[in-house]
Order: sequence, then structure tokens, then C-alpha cells
Amino acid sequence: MKQLFRVNLAGATDVSQISGSANLAPLAVAKTPFLDIVAALVAGGVSTIHIPAKIEGISFGPDVTLNGVVKHTLFIANDNDFTAATPDKNKVVTDNPNQFFVFAFGDADLPGFVAQRFSTRHDDDHRHDD
Repeated sequence: MKQLFRVNLAGATDVSQISGSANLAPLAVAKTPFLDIVAALVAGGVSTIHIPAKIEGISFGPDVTLNGVVKHTLFIANDNDFTAATPDKNKVVTDNPNQFFVFAFGDADLPGFVAQRFSTRHDDDHRHDD
């Protein structure tokens, strides 16, 4: 099972000074499913035996235009722990590369999505470039 969920932090409570599950549980933010990675990869033709055991990297990427429609990208990566070959789920030794999977989604899939914007900051210039 490899799933990503969407949460909305608007109105969330700062829990940094609260301890104990009984105190924290009522303050948990709601989550909704965003991406079932296994289901999406299988639908894209990837065999389940070739889906990495560990997904360890997630990052939004640049927007792209597909068939005239702007889509946002989400990069997902595994980490092969420096093991070039390993037995798969059927005990067949197979290549174990680091892999990157790129998913595209629209505004309706992630309402309110705003891409992060990075700016350049020079050591001698302490103002924020927009």
C-alpha cells in the first residue's frame, strides 16, 4: 500500500506543546485520498512485482501542457539502498535501480494548489526577490 493523502491545515491547532494520544486525537486534521500510487502505476502498465518496496522521495515539479491542458507534476522516487540487484516478490533476482515516477494532475484533483516559487538570494543582498 502506497498512498498519498490531502490535508487542509487551515484552522489547524498548533500541537507542539500537547502530548498524549487522548489529547491529540481530537485535534487531528482530516485527510482525503489524493493518489494511490500502486493503482496508478498498475493502470499505467507497471507490474506490481516491479513497484519499489519503498517510496522515499516526493516533490512537485514544473507545470506541463498535455493536449493543450496545463497539468501540475508530482515526482515520486524510490531508494535502492545501493543494492543493484535484488530478489523480486517472486524470488527472481532482478535489477533494482533507483526509479522516478512522474504523475500529472489538474486543478480539480488538488483544489487550491499553488506551486512554490523560489527566488535567488545573494549573501550581500538580504531582501527577498519576487
